Amino acid sequence: MINRFFVTLLLALTFSASWAQEGDGGKSGKITPVGWFLSDSIKVGEPVEFALSVHYPENINLIFPDSAYNFSPFRFVSKRFFPTETEAGVSVDSAVYTLTTFELSDTLTLKAPVFYVSGDSRMPVYAEPVSIFLQKVTTAQDKLKPVSLGYVRLEEKFDFAHFGALAGYIVLTFIVVVLLFGRRIRWKYSVWQLQKEHVKFLGEMDVAFAGGIKNVAQSERILALWKKYSEELIRFPFTKLTSKEIGNMYEGYPLADHLRRFDRYMYGGEGGDSLTESVEYLKTFAEKVLEDRLTELEVEAGAKKTEPAPKPDWMV
Repeated sequence: MINRFFVTLLLALTFSASWAQEGDGGKSGKITPVGWFLSDSIKVGEPVEFALSVHYPENINLIFPDSAYNFSPFRFVSKRFFPTETEAGVSVDSAVYTLTTFELSDTLTLKAPVFYVSGDSRMPVYAEPVSIFLQKVTTAQDKLKPVSLGYVRLEEKFDFAHFGALAGYIVLTFIVVVLLFGRRIRWKYSVWQLQKEHVKFLGEMDVAFAGGIKNVAQSERILALWKKYSEELIRFPFTKLTSKEIGNMYEGYPLADHLRRFDRYMYGGEGGDSLTESVEYLKTFAEKVLEDRLTELEVEAGAKKTEPAPKPDWMV
């Protein structure tokens, strides 16, 4: 893994240097992003690395797309960001994205942007589209050839009466169980599944936060985990929204303040020390949402007679 990281870094720096010699390297004041795949082909479901580099005047503010960006026809897996390099008033930023795809087209094309930040607005500046070939996978079944085999006729002895009686008993028992306990069984299974996913979410958050937040990529990973888990519980598309948009939905509640702390750190490098409290709040938010969801399931299963409160008090 370490060797792969240094090879990727060397490729990115080499490509950026040669590209700057051929073009103006940002000296004209333009924002000049360029992207390329580090492989010439990809298999369905397997990761591929995509490098994105940009030259721009050092006095402007740029941000790279994160996990919330739609990389269609690819899906975001992870991102590595390299430190900014500045020379003669021109800054160079680079990132390597790990993507995957489940599309079946022979050629897949990606057009990735960087975002120019001016006040509250973000303007995308796109790199030239780049393509990668889909490598077809030939299965062992495709290589099988039909074979003609002889057969020996065997005397058939089968007790159909006993088989029919056993099958009827099994079907009848299944119907009775479903009628009597079907709703409670589904409830128990849903509760077990939700609790299992919650334990998995907490574990992933602890791993992502291990040692405290040290860089922007780590904070992006934590937010992505929280968005995905909360989306599954609340059944609202959090992963398609920025943290600012989610904060606007919860204006006046603690969630909005904690999401703003993440934004200040990711886009301004401020308040990194305060994110420990914010990470704990995100886990508390998820735990309270889980409790509300479990209460809904109890009511639906008839295990609880009272209806849940129309608005959760933990949001206040």
